[in-house]
Amino acid sequence: MAGEIDRAADPQPETPGPVPRRAGPTDFANDAVKDEVRRAAVWIGMATLVVGAVFMAQPLLVIFGGLVFAAMIDGGARLLGREAAPPELLHDEPSARQVDGPPGDHPAGA
Repeated sequence: MAGEIDRAADPQPETPGPVPRRAGPTDFANDAVKDEVRRAAVWIGMATLVVGAVFMAQPLLVIFGGLVFAAMIDGGARLLGREAAPPELLHDEPSARQVDGPPGDHPAGA
């Protein structure tokens, strides 16, 4: 018949047996080599941290210096606000400092 595969003409390839496994360049079979790789990784990590700290020192100092400066400005504003209060003349309504007694007890209101 047309379109059918002739099984006798197309034999199935044999499945290969287990492929022998050879050590590659990243395989470490020796325990001493594994320990040395771990030690080297720790040293590389430490060097990376030191280099990162050197590069990040100046930006961090700028950020922390800005925080200290902002705290000083805020403290100074609070101190001045306590000691040298702004004049009350700018407000439309009288404040509690200008009124001596209850609202109806005012000589100007009588």
